[in-house]
Amino acid sequence: MKAYFSVPFVMGMPRPRFGNGHAYTPAKAKKAMDAIKAAFLDSGGTKAPKGEPVTLTITTYRDMPKTTPRRFESIPDVVKPDIDNVQKLVMDALNGVAWHDDSQVNRFIGGKGDRMRGHGPVTYIGIMWGEDE
Repeated sequence: MKAYFSVPFVMGMPRPRFGNGHAYTPAKAKKAMDAIKAAFLDSGGTKAPKGEPVTLTITTYRDMPKTTPRRFESIPDVVKPDIDNVQKLVMDALNGVAWHDDSQVNRFIGGKGDRMRGHGPVTYIGIMWGEDE
């Protein structure tokens, strides 16, 4: 089974916040997780069977800063968010939705594409399991 979808932002999982003696996920991260979950469900994705290994692919693209000279067509994306924080946000969002537990994800392929002009922020996500893996 395969599911491919995208969300119109690039965001990593922020550090947990603390208040009243408890740790909590910031509201902005919860909103992003809900958007990822909704995009997965809208793509027609189904939950991987329990115990089935899952491959997760994530690729992010962002605009080039406006201050970059015109002679550059693209530049490497070497600023935050780190790809492992993006992976954490996606895996937490899809836990219990695309797979029973994130321990099922046994392969991760991820990267940040070069920053280019006119390429708005977007995160492409692919989930594969079974014969397609």
